[in-house]
Amino acid sequence: MDMRSLAILHCMRSEITQLLERAAGGERDALDAVFHELYPELQRIAAGRIRGHKVGTLSPTILVHELYEKLAGSSSFSARDRKHFFSCAARAMRHIIVDHARAKNADKRGGQAFQVSYEETRVGDIPLDALELEEAFCQLEQIDPTLLEIVELRFFTGLSMDHIAKAMGVSQRTLYRRWQLARATLQALLDESTESG
Repeated sequence: MDMRSLAILHCMRSEITQLLERAAGGERDALDAVFHELYPELQRIAAGRIRGHKVGTLSPTILVHELYEKLAGSSSFSARDRKHFFSCAARAMRHIIVDHARAKNADKRGGQAFQVSYEETRVGDIPLDALELEEAFCQLEQIDPTLLEIVELRFFTGLSMDHIAKAMGVSQRTLYRRWQLARATLQALLDESTESG
Protein backbone atom coordinates (compact mmCIF):
# COMPACT_ATOMS: atom_id res chain seq x y z
CA MET A 1 0.00 0.00 0.00
CA ASP A 2 1.44 3.38 -0.99
CA MET A 3 1.59 6.48 1.21
CA ARG A 4 -1.42 8.12 -0.48
CA SER A 5 -3.58 5.05 0.15
CA LEU A 6 -2.44 4.95 3.77
CA ALA A 7 -3.30 8.65 4.18
CA ILE A 8 -6.77 8.10 2.68
CA LEU A 9 -7.31 5.07 4.91
CA HIS A 10 -6.21 7.10 7.95
CA CYS A 11 -8.66 9.89 7.06
CA MET A 12 -11.47 7.35 6.64
CA ARG A 13 -10.62 5.77 9.98
CA SER A 14 -10.52 9.09 11.77
CA GLU A 15 -13.85 10.09 10.16
CA ILE A 16 -15.41 6.86 11.48
CA THR A 17 -13.85 7.54 14.89
CA GLN A 18 -15.35 11.04 14.95
CA LEU A 19 -18.76 9.68 13.96
CA LEU A 20 -18.53 7.03 16.67
CA GLU A 21 -17.70 9.67 19.27
CA ARG A 22 -20.77 11.64 18.22
CA ALA A 23 -22.91 8.48 18.23
CA ALA A 24 -21.74 7.70 21.77
CA GLY A 25 -22.94 11.18 22.70
CA GLY A 26 -26.43 10.23 21.56
CA GLU A 27 -26.42 11.62 18.01
CA ARG A 28 -28.44 9.06 16.08
CA ASP A 29 -27.54 10.64 12.73
CA ALA A 30 -23.87 9.90 13.49
CA LEU A 31 -24.70 6.22 14.06
CA ASP A 32 -26.71 6.29 10.83
CA ALA A 33 -23.62 7.62 9.04
CA VAL A 34 -21.41 4.90 10.55
CA PHE A 35 -23.82 2.21 9.35
CA HIS A 36 -24.03 3.87 5.93
CA GLU A 37 -20.24 3.88 5.59
CA LEU A 38 -19.73 0.36 6.93
CA TYR A 39 -22.93 -1.27 5.62
CA PRO A 40 -21.28 -3.30 2.83
CA GLU A 41 -18.74 -4.67 5.32
CA LEU A 42 -21.46 -5.41 7.88
CA GLN A 43 -23.51 -7.18 5.19
CA ARG A 44 -20.49 -9.31 4.26
CA ILE A 45 -19.91 -10.19 7.90
CA ALA A 46 -23.59 -11.04 8.45
CA ALA A 47 -23.68 -13.17 5.32
CA GLY A 48 -20.69 -15.07 6.64
CA ARG A 49 -22.54 -15.82 9.87
CA ILE A 50 -25.79 -17.12 8.39
CA ARG A 51 -26.63 -18.85 5.15
CA GLY A 52 -29.77 -19.10 3.15
CA HIS A 53 -32.89 -17.09 3.81
CA LYS A 54 -36.16 -18.86 3.17
CA VAL A 55 -39.32 -17.18 4.33
CA GLY A 56 -39.14 -16.92 8.10
CA THR A 57 -35.38 -17.20 8.40
CA LEU A 58 -32.81 -14.76 9.69
CA SER A 59 -31.12 -13.20 6.64
CA PRO A 60 -27.93 -11.09 6.51
CA THR A 61 -30.02 -7.96 5.85
CA ILE A 62 -32.29 -8.66 8.82
CA LEU A 63 -29.27 -9.38 11.00
CA VAL A 64 -27.63 -6.05 10.09
CA HIS A 65 -30.91 -4.17 10.66
CA GLU A 66 -31.42 -5.88 14.03
CA LEU A 67 -27.82 -4.98 14.86
CA TYR A 68 -28.58 -1.33 14.06
CA GLU A 69 -31.72 -1.36 16.21
CA LYS A 70 -29.84 -3.01 19.08
CA LEU A 71 -27.01 -0.46 18.99
CA ALA A 72 -29.29 2.53 18.36
CA GLY A 73 -31.52 1.50 21.25
CA SER A 74 -28.67 1.05 23.69
CA SER A 75 -28.12 3.88 26.12
CA SER A 76 -24.64 2.55 26.84
CA PHE A 77 -23.40 2.18 23.24
CA SER A 78 -19.89 3.50 22.93
CA ALA A 79 -17.24 2.52 20.41
CA ARG A 80 -13.86 4.22 20.45
CA ASP A 81 -12.83 3.41 16.90
CA ARG A 82 -13.50 1.14 13.92
CA LYS A 83 -11.95 -1.91 15.60
CA HIS A 84 -13.96 -1.40 18.77
CA PHE A 85 -17.11 -0.87 16.68
CA PHE A 86 -16.61 -4.21 14.91
CA SER A 87 -15.96 -5.87 18.25
CA CYS A 88 -19.24 -4.43 19.59
CA ALA A 89 -21.00 -5.41 16.36
CA ALA A 90 -19.62 -8.96 16.56
CA ARG A 91 -20.87 -9.34 20.12
CA ALA A 92 -24.28 -7.88 19.27
CA MET A 93 -24.62 -10.16 16.20
CA ARG A 94 -23.74 -13.10 18.39
CA HIS A 95 -26.50 -12.19 20.84
CA ILE A 96 -29.04 -11.64 18.06
CA ILE A 97 -28.26 -15.04 16.53
CA VAL A 98 -28.48 -16.69 19.95
CA ASP A 99 -31.83 -14.98 20.64
CA HIS A 100 -33.16 -16.32 17.35
CA ALA A 101 -31.80 -19.80 18.12
CA ARG A 102 -33.53 -19.71 21.52
CA ALA A 103 -36.76 -18.64 19.83
CA LYS A 104 -36.37 -21.55 17.42
CA ASN A 105 -35.95 -23.98 20.32
CA ALA A 106 -38.98 -22.51 22.07
CA ASP A 107 -41.00 -22.84 18.86
CA LYS A 108 -40.11 -26.53 18.67
CA ARG A 109 -41.96 -26.88 21.95
CA GLY A 110 -45.24 -25.58 20.53
CA GLY A 111 -44.80 -22.16 18.92
CA GLN A 112 -44.63 -21.34 15.25
CA ALA A 113 -41.53 -22.53 13.44
CA PHE A 114 -38.86 -19.87 13.01
CA GLN A 115 -35.74 -21.19 11.39
CA VAL A 116 -32.29 -19.80 11.94
CA SER A 117 -29.66 -20.90 9.49
CA TYR A 118 -26.49 -20.43 11.49
CA GLU A 119 -23.22 -20.91 9.68
CA GLU A 120 -21.65 -24.08 10.95
CA THR A 121 -18.67 -23.24 13.04
CA ARG A 122 -16.06 -25.78 13.98
CA VAL A 123 -13.65 -25.87 16.86
CA GLY A 124 -11.50 -28.91 16.23
CA ASP A 125 -13.81 -31.60 14.88
CA ILE A 126 -16.97 -30.49 16.67
CA PRO A 127 -19.63 -28.55 14.73
CA LEU A 128 -21.36 -26.05 16.99
CA ASP A 129 -24.84 -24.64 17.07
CA ALA A 130 -25.51 -21.11 18.28
CA LEU A 131 -26.52 -22.07 21.82
CA GLU A 132 -23.52 -24.36 22.38
CA LEU A 133 -21.26 -21.63 21.06
CA GLU A 134 -22.85 -19.00 23.31
CA GLU A 135 -22.36 -21.15 26.40
CA ALA A 136 -18.72 -21.77 25.50
CA PHE A 137 -18.19 -18.05 24.81
CA CYS A 138 -19.58 -17.10 28.22
CA GLN A 139 -17.22 -19.55 29.90
CA LEU A 140 -14.27 -18.35 27.80
CA GLU A 141 -15.03 -14.73 28.75
CA GLN A 142 -14.79 -15.67 32.42
CA ILE A 143 -11.43 -17.34 31.79
CA ASP A 144 -9.90 -14.60 29.61
CA PRO A 145 -11.88 -11.76 27.96
CA THR A 146 -9.04 -11.12 25.48
CA LEU A 147 -9.32 -14.67 24.15
CA LEU A 148 -13.04 -14.14 23.66
CA GLU A 149 -12.37 -10.90 21.78
CA ILE A 150 -10.04 -12.71 19.39
CA VAL A 151 -12.59 -15.47 18.81
CA GLU A 152 -15.40 -12.95 18.23
CA LEU A 153 -13.32 -10.97 15.75
CA ARG A 154 -12.38 -14.16 13.93
CA PHE A 155 -15.77 -15.95 13.99
CA PHE A 156 -18.16 -13.03 13.77
CA THR A 157 -16.41 -10.38 11.72
CA GLY A 158 -14.38 -12.65 9.48
CA LEU A 159 -11.31 -10.45 9.85
CA SER A 160 -8.03 -11.96 8.76
CA MET A 161 -5.45 -12.78 11.40
CA ASP A 162 -3.31 -9.96 10.05
CA HIS A 163 -6.12 -7.43 10.50
CA ILE A 164 -6.94 -8.72 13.98
CA ALA A 165 -3.27 -8.47 15.01
CA LYS A 166 -3.10 -4.87 13.78
CA ALA A 167 -6.41 -3.97 15.39
CA MET A 168 -5.31 -5.42 18.73
CA GLY A 169 -1.81 -3.95 18.51
CA VAL A 170 -0.01 -7.29 18.82
CA SER A 171 2.35 -9.19 16.59
CA GLN A 172 0.99 -11.91 14.33
CA ARG A 173 3.04 -14.45 16.23
CA THR A 174 1.47 -13.40 19.55
CA LEU A 175 -1.98 -13.41 18.00
CA TYR A 176 -1.52 -16.93 16.57
CA ARG A 177 -0.42 -18.21 19.98
CA ARG A 178 -3.46 -16.61 21.64
CA TRP A 179 -5.72 -17.93 18.86
CA GLN A 180 -4.41 -21.46 19.41
CA LEU A 181 -4.96 -21.06 23.16
CA ALA A 182 -8.51 -19.77 22.56
CA ARG A 183 -9.33 -22.71 20.26
CA ALA A 184 -7.86 -25.25 22.68
CA THR A 185 -9.76 -23.70 25.59
CA LEU A 186 -13.02 -23.70 23.63
CA GLN A 187 -12.42 -27.32 22.63
CA ALA A 188 -11.87 -28.28 26.28
CA LEU A 189 -15.02 -26.42 27.34
CA LEU A 190 -17.06 -28.13 24.62
CA ASP A 191 -15.62 -31.55 25.46
CA GLU A 192 -16.52 -30.96 29.11
CA SER A 193 -20.04 -29.89 28.12
CA THR A 194 -20.48 -32.97 25.91
CA GLU A 195 -19.30 -35.29 28.65
CA SER A 196 -21.56 -33.75 31.26
CA GLY A 197 -24.52 -33.51 28.84
